[in-house]
Amino acid sequence: MHQLQHLADQAPQWNLDDFVEAANQLLPQFLPDGGAEGRIQETINARLVRYYSTSGLLDKPLKQGREARYTYRHLVQLLLLRRLLAEGYGSGAVGQLISNKTTPELEVLLQGGTQLTVEATNPALAFL
Repeated sequence: MHQLQHLADQAPQWNLDDFVEAANQLLPQFLPDGGAEGRIQETINARLVRYYSTSGLLDKPLKQGREARYTYRHLVQLLLLRRLLAEGYGSGAVGQLISNKTTPELEVLLQGGTQLTVEATNPALAFL
């Protein structure tokens, strides 16, 4: 967590390749041991980051000329997203959760400081 706080203080902006590298260096610290599924623990690649951004699971990147730039908030979102997916949460619930939180709230969730409760949006599913 110390590395993450150090990055927050620097307020970096990465290009896509550097962002993927930074995320892959930090990711093992935040994944649960064993994970729900092996594929969640695979490394992150540029295509996956673009997919998450297009799907609305991550904020859209900033633009600098024609290049996409990723910030500390994107990094926290991505790490939290991967952690929650590894814990078995669905991408729809995770996406709504991540987009509606401030960066400090995302940091608390990433550290495991709160318990998440996900409710079914369909009342019939809640009954089951």
